[in-house]
Amino acid sequence: MALERGHFYSLHNFLLSRMAGGEGDLMQAVPQEKPGKFGHQRASIARPALMASGEVDGRYYFTAQGRKDVAVIPWNGVMAKNAGFLQEACMGMVSHDRLSHATQQAMAAPEITKIVFDIGSPGGQVVGTPELANLIRMAGESKATYAFVDYMMASAAVYAGIQAQEIYMTPSASIGSIGTILGVLDDSVRMEKEGLKLELFTAGKHKAIGRPGQQLTADDRKYLQETVNNANQQFVSAVKTARPGVAKEVLTDAKMYTGEQAVKLGLVDGLVSGWEEFIDLL
Repeated sequence: MALERGHFYSLHNFLLSRMAGGEGDLMQAVPQEKPGKFGHQRASIARPALMASGEVDGRYYFTAQGRKDVAVIPWNGVMAKNAGFLQEACMGMVSHDRLSHATQQAMAAPEITKIVFDIGSPGGQVVGTPELANLIRMAGESKATYAFVDYMMASAAVYAGIQAQEIYMTPSASIGSIGTILGVLDDSVRMEKEGLKLELFTAGKHKAIGRPGQQLTADDRKYLQETVNNANQQFVSAVKTARPGVAKEVLTDAKMYTGEQAVKLGLVDGLVSGWEEFIDLL
């Protein structure tokens, strides 16, 4: 089974001693301290943790080292509404719900004055993204909000993450892909060659859209394009509201940009060499 790195090391610490004939300590199977770092890596996912004292730390965020006023929310992987444990641990996804819950917790914590979204995501589903974007915008009304990118912030991750008040990225990281896509696979020709024929009985003009073996009609295509256009219009509007000075091409070309390009185009506020320099700015 492929596991998210943090989960793997937690289980490895517990199981290895058992496999070698020892009893094993269950406390080794969970992070001993938040954020549950392993070596040089920042936490890839924030989750409740059983502490060495036996108490449960229920926060879905952690605090920056030496900065109890700074909440850090890891945002890694493909964004998927209602993604479950296995999807997050084994398939590289992150749930909108996890991010929203962590943000709400940080907003409610009186000791937290700054919220950092540590983003490494290619984007994901439209569903849940506008609501997450609105929540991050609201968080900025009571806390200072920041986004940090040292890998990728694209598509839906831009939609929501750009609502942070300030954004910093490393020079080689990438940001962009402001656009919307919807794909429908027409496999009717393949089915025909295999001797298969689909017959559908439906009520509702567009009920059969996307069914295997069903070709799209002209009205279907018009309807789907209108759906994409509407979602994209909301996406672009959200970016323009958060970044009024952003260049026009950013909103129309769906390109990806490196750090220096992103600064010139108005997508981010500045460049940093890495996480440590970024935290020093706060």
